Order: sequence, then C-alpha cells, then structure tokens
Amino acid sequence: MKKNIIPIIVFILLICLVIITFSKNAINCQDYVIVDYDNSYNKYEGDKKDLKGKTFTKTYNINHVALSTDDKYIYITIREFQKDEIETVKVDKELFKQVEVGDNYEILFKIKDNRIKDNIKSIFYNSEIVKVEKTDRIGLEQLSEQIR
Repeated sequence: MKKNIIPIIVFILLICLVIITFSKNAINCQDYVIVDYDNSYNKYEGDKKDLKGKTFTKTYNINHVALSTDDKYIYITIREFQKDEIETVKVDKELFKQVEVGDNYEILFKIKDNRIKDNIKSIFYNSEIVKVEKTDRIGLEQLSEQIR
C-alpha cells in the first residue's frame, strides 16, 4: 500500500508546483492587450504623455492613386521605406495636387488623439496632415520621425 501512495504524492506535488509557477507568472504579468478603434490588438504601454498638437514627419512612397466618389478626396496606397505595411488611405485632394505613382512624399502630421500608434492607419486616423512635399530623398535619407 505504501508503494502505491508515493507516486500519488509525487504527482500531487508536481501539480502543485506547476499551479504555483503559472499563478506566479500570471500575477507578475505586465502585458495587457487592448482593442483599438480599428479592432487591432496593441500592447498597453501605460499612460502616455499628452501628444496632442505635436508634429512629426513621415516619408511614404506612392504605390497607387485612385479617385474617390467625393471630388474633394483621392485614395492613395502608400508604403514607408523598409516596412512591410502597405495601406490605402483617403486624403484631401488639395494636399496631394500633383501626386505621382512611384514618387516619395514627406508628410507633416499634427497629432489630434493620444491613442496614436506608429502604423499607417492609426497615423492617418489620429492626426491631421499639415503639409505634403515631394522629396528626392531615397533610402535611409528619408524622414521617419518618431511619434513623441
């Protein structure tokens, strides 16, 4: 009888050890996931400082241009240098008067919402375009300022 009880006790101790280990990790976990406006998952980074009104510049390559049903806007498909993200965004036609496919444009943004993330959809949704300029800068010379 004693021989049968030892494996059971060892098994119970192992289970207790596993439970304690997982519960300890769960208590110390500091990564939270929240769903943003576009249902994308983002790691919660705590309270950020107020970013409203701050400006930053990003350089995008124009991959495609399409007309909108609203004459005030056009759709542009853009990509930032050395990033896999490609998005199509709706922009004011006045700001992109002579946009050409294949060219690079420096876009100055002004932040209007603190929930801004460093991805194309979030940047265009949570900031306003202040200025657009065609640029001849290529590769690492292109402006890609951090959102601060």
